[in-house]
Amino acid sequence: MGDCSDPSTLQTAAFLLLRLHSRRSTEASSEVEEIIVADLISIDKRTSGTSAKKFRDLWTFYRSASAESVYTGCVQLKPMNRVVMVLLGFVADDMAGTEKVEMRAAAYAWFLDCARHNDLHKILQVRVWEEWDF
Repeated sequence: MGDCSDPSTLQTAAFLLLRLHSRRSTEASSEVEEIIVADLISIDKRTSGTSAKKFRDLWTFYRSASAESVYTGCVQLKPMNRVVMVLLGFVADDMAGTEKVEMRAAAYAWFLDCARHNDLHKILQVRVWEEWDF
């Protein structure tokens, strides 16, 4: 087993998660997304905070993989709609108490990273698909 902090190992793991999530394109969500959402909304601050940071890394890889089809081949990567909605909920929650301040900060950092890399249209696209999903 390789070093877990090695960039190529992280890239391979992120690619695998994205492929697993996208394998059933007709389904709105996946087991991968359900696990991420469960960790994000966990009562355990360490679990939710770590999950938010890892999703930010996954989103960064998703950004580069979407731009370069070498990672995805013929597979169309499916957006993680539910995860995005949970993170946006944390960003928008002005009433978040001190128990959620770290999670809100992590979600806000992800949102700012999206803004810096011109990903906001991807978030809006996710929201539009969520509203039209029957």
